[in-house]
Amino acid sequence: MAKPEKIKPSEKFGEIMDFLDMYDTTVYTGSDEGYDYLENGEYCVEVSSPSDGDALFIDIEHSGFSVAYGDYEGHYRATAQDFKHMIDDLGKFMDGKMYLAVVLYKEMWICSLSVDQPKVDRHYLIHQTADFLRSADAEAFVKQIRGGGADIDCLWWDPSKNSTVSVRPGEMK
Repeated sequence: MAKPEKIKPSEKFGEIMDFLDMYDTTVYTGSDEGYDYLENGEYCVEVSSPSDGDALFIDIEHSGFSVAYGDYEGHYRATAQDFKHMIDDLGKFMDGKMYLAVVLYKEMWICSLSVDQPKVDRHYLIHQTADFLRSADAEAFVKQIRGGGADIDCLWWDPSKNSTVSVRPGEMK
C-alpha cells in the first residue's frame, strides 16, 4: 500500500478560498480574539450560511484540517487524499447532497460523522453510525446506545431540512 502523500495545509489555503468563492467568508489568524489556538501560518475560515443558519468553520492547521458546523466536528489529515476528501465532502454538503450527523447519548456528545446521502434514511443512518463507532474502536458506545438509545441530529447546509432521529434501545445492532 502506497504511503499517503503528505501536504502542507497552509499551501492549500488558496484552493480552499477559490472553492468558497461564491460564499461570504471571513479569515481569522491567531492574532484575532478567540483564535489564539492558531499558530503562525494557520487559519480559520468562517463561511456564512446563505440561509441565515449556522456558519461553517474550516481550520487550516499544520497537522491537518478541521470542519465544524453546529455541534459537528470532522477532521482530515494533512494528506492529498484527505484534502480532496474534505473538498468533496464540503461540496456535497453545500449542494445538499449529504448531511452531517451528531450522535448524542442523554444529551452528551458521542461522535460526529458525515453521511453521503441526499436524504435521511433512518436504518442506513443507524447502521452507518454503528460502523463508524466500531471503526473508531468505540464498541462501548455502540453497547451504550443499544442499551439506552440515542438521538442523532442530522444537520444540513439548509437548516430547514435539519431533523433528529431517535434511536430506540435495542435498535442499534
